[in-house]
Amino acid sequence: MIKLNYFHALKDKNLKKGLLERDLINRKENTFKKTLINKTNPMMEWIDLPYQNISQVEEIQLFGKKISRLYTNFVVLGIGGSALGARAVKSALYDNSSKNIKVDIVDNVDAEVFDKLIETLDYKKTMFNIVTKSGKTVEILSMFSVIINKLKAIMGKDFFINIVVTTEKDNALWKFCEENRIKTYEVQKGVGGRYSVLSPVGLLPMAVMNIDLKKILSGAKLVLENYKQEPSNKSLCMVSASIMYKYFLLGKKEFVILPYSQRLSDMADFYIQLLSESLGKKDLLNGKPNELFFSPTKAEGVTYQHSLLQMYQEASSDRLYFFINLVKHNADVKIPKFKNADLDALLPKSLTSLFKIEQMASNLALKKAGHPSFEINIPMLNEENIGALLFYFELTTALLGEYMQVNAYNQNGVELQKKYTKAMLGVAGFEKEKESLLKMLENKNKYEI
Repeated sequence: MIKLNYFHALKDKNLKKGLLERDLINRKENTFKKTLINKTNPMMEWIDLPYQNISQVEEIQLFGKKISRLYTNFVVLGIGGSALGARAVKSALYDNSSKNIKVDIVDNVDAEVFDKLIETLDYKKTMFNIVTKSGKTVEILSMFSVIINKLKAIMGKDFFINIVVTTEKDNALWKFCEENRIKTYEVQKGVGGRYSVLSPVGLLPMAVMNIDLKKILSGAKLVLENYKQEPSNKSLCMVSASIMYKYFLLGKKEFVILPYSQRLSDMADFYIQLLSESLGKKDLLNGKPNELFFSPTKAEGVTYQHSLLQMYQEASSDRLYFFINLVKHNADVKIPKFKNADLDALLPKSLTSLFKIEQMASNLALKKAGHPSFEINIPMLNEENIGALLFYFELTTALLGEYMQVNAYNQNGVELQKKYTKAMLGVAGFEKEKESLLKMLENKNKYEI
C-alpha cells in the first residue's frame, strides 16, 4: 500500500490551530464523506468504479488479451482524460518492446507526428481505440475520420473489425458505431473524462497491455476503504488534501510535483490535469469569486536538480512540494571504480542508491531552506500500487475541491475554447461567436521580422 510522509508539513510553525476557521471553509471534514459517498453531484459516479460489475471487467480483460494476440499494434486516439490515465499506467507498468503488442497513445493533432505514425502502420494488424466521452471531441473525430478512410481503402467493408470506440451511450458517435457494426464500450454519464481511468477508457488499454484489471481495482478499493473507515487524521487522502489546502491558504501559489522515477513522470501529468481542470475555477459553489488559486507543475527527479532547484531554493517561497517516491526499483546498475582515489571518492555503489540519495538530499535541502513538502511512497511498481495511486490522486483532488468549495466536475474554461474552435471551423449554430472572434483578430497587433 502507498504511504504518506507528512511530518514536516504538519509541524510547520505557520499552521496554527485556528487556520481552518478562515472564511474560505465553513464545513467540517466529517461532512465530506457524506458528500462524496452519497454522490451529491451527478458527476460523482467515479467513486463507485472500484466496485464495478466484475463480469464487465472480465469481458474487457478477455477482449484485451484477444487484441494483443491477434494484432501487432494498438493505437489509442484520445485527449486529456481520455489519454493521460492510460499513458500513466503504460509508462509505469508496460514494456513497449518488440516482444509485446506495440501500444501508441495519440493525444495531439500535430500533423507531422500523426502522419509519421499512420504511414508506418500495418492496418490489417492494428486495432484502433477511439476514446471520447462526449463523442464530439473535434480532435479525436478528425483523426478518426482519417483512420476510417485508411481502413476502408485497405479492408473494404470489413473496416469496422479493427475499431473499438469508448464513448457515452446514445450520442451521435455511438449511433454511428451501431450503424457501422463497430464495437463500443460505454462511459457512464456520471463519470467525467478526467475521472474515467478506471472505466473502459483506461481499462481497455490496460487489458491490451496484459495488466491485471482486478488488481488495479483492488488497489483503488484499498484507498477508498481507507477513506471510508479511518478517521480524518488517518485517512491518506484527507490528510493530503488538508495539507494542500492549509498551505494554499497561507499563500503557496505553486504546487510542485516531483516524481522520483521516470516511469512515474506521466503519472504526474495525469495528476496535474486532475488538479487543473477540477480546481482552477473562478467561482465558488455559492457563486462568490474564488480567491484561492494555485498552479500544479512537474519537476522530474533528478533532472530538475540541475536546472530548477536553484530557483526553488533561493527564489520565491510561494511553493508547496510533493515528492512521489519509488521505494523498490526493478533494476539497478552497479558502478565500477576508476581506480583513481579522487574520482572513486565520489562514486556510490549503484545508480539506484545514488538516485535515492539525491531524492533525500533534495527534500532535505528544501526543508533546510524553509520550504514545506510532503511525500507519497510507493513500495514497488505493480498493479495494486498503481491502482491505489490513480485513485489517491482522484480522491485527494475531489476532497480538495470540498475544502475549496468549488465544483470539481465542470470545466467552463475548457468549454469556452471548444466553443471558439467550433465557431472558427464554421459549425452551424456558432455564427455570432465567429463574427465576434474575427473582429478580435482584426484588432491584433502584428510584428514581423
